Amino acid sequence: MVENGLIYLPTELPDGTTRDYWNEGVAYTFEIGEIQAIEEAVSELHEMHGAAAQHILDHGLTGKLAIPDWCVPAIESSWNNQLPTVYGRFDLAYDGEQLKLLEYNADTPTALFESAFVQMAWLHDVVDSLPVEVDQWNMLDDALVATWTELKERLRSDVVHFAYMDEPTGEDVMNTSYLATTAARAGLETVLLEFATLDLDADGRVIDATGSPVTTIFKLYPWEWMTSLPAAELILSSVLDRSITWIEPPYKMLWSNKGVLPILWELFPEHPLLLPAFFDDPNGMKDYVRKPLLSREGSNITIVRHGSEVLALEGPYGQEGFVCQQYVDIPTFATADGRATPCLGAWLVAGVPAGLAVRESYGPITDNLSRFTPHLVQ
Repeated sequence: MVENGLIYLPTELPDGTTRDYWNEGVAYTFEIGEIQAIEEAVSELHEMHGAAAQHILDHGLTGKLAIPDWCVPAIESSWNNQLPTVYGRFDLAYDGEQLKLLEYNADTPTALFESAFVQMAWLHDVVDSLPVEVDQWNMLDDALVATWTELKERLRSDVVHFAYMDEPTGEDVMNTSYLATTAARAGLETVLLEFATLDLDADGRVIDATGSPVTTIFKLYPWEWMTSLPAAELILSSVLDRSITWIEPPYKMLWSNKGVLPILWELFPEHPLLLPAFFDDPNGMKDYVRKPLLSREGSNITIVRHGSEVLALEGPYGQEGFVCQQYVDIPTFATADGRATPCLGAWLVAGVPAGLAVRESYGPITDNLSRFTPHLVQ
């Protein structure tokens, strides 16, 4: 898929071999009724997360999510004013009948470019060779352009900065660049830059490397990392005085944190879209997954089956605390590389369901060795 712009390096496996990230030649096929059910579930989960955010703020529960107290005013302000959101992704377990929420990548989800553009290009390439009429649940590109078009009327300037974190695979710059193109197609002027090149001027305003002020910025850089920066208080003060529109907004800290899972279970006990989840304690569960509040790519996750630890991944997270979420079996599929476990990534654009991604892992945890596999709807 290099011809379509997917330039990610092949994934290096623990045994020293490599595997392409894009899974060419296969696809997951869904019936239209399944897609409608996923779409309805995503809408309901989005509403439930809104209720959870309000509950957390109303009852002073941000400490349970390891969010520093001094961050709360900016979170509350961004929530109460419903500052702009562009996108997010629910990760779901699906066995062909039931959907279960695994977590919400609300702040810095990736796999957007391959979801919105590459798998649609793949569909156009293969559709004529298929024996049946097929489609794809993929409104992402049009929805993103429409969202930026609507936001254009609300922003202080037509200039939007797009900041990414430099990393070796090219994934972050690719996702950020793609988002910038959707904004440009909406008539906005875009500036692509590395997050580390942002600076402060003499008056404490955020500026880019040319000295130009930043008034609206999409940042593929997690809020929990931003709050540990030397300029963190200045950054959050720019939320309070509305001098900078940060996309995604600070209230996404409430949703991208695994601590929202036990709060959802408390608010909506036995809800069919949720798995039982509790802070720090399995609460009698014998089959569960222990997750750090802020982990990424499967780091520091432990799987317990029948009361015994069966898998634990290392990583830098966990000091902030853990949640325990009931283990859920996901069907696996035979591939040339072994048994693949699919995780559904259901996208929202401006809070509205907009498309689907499928990532395959070759173990029970979706991590940075996972592959992207396209999907079809018939």
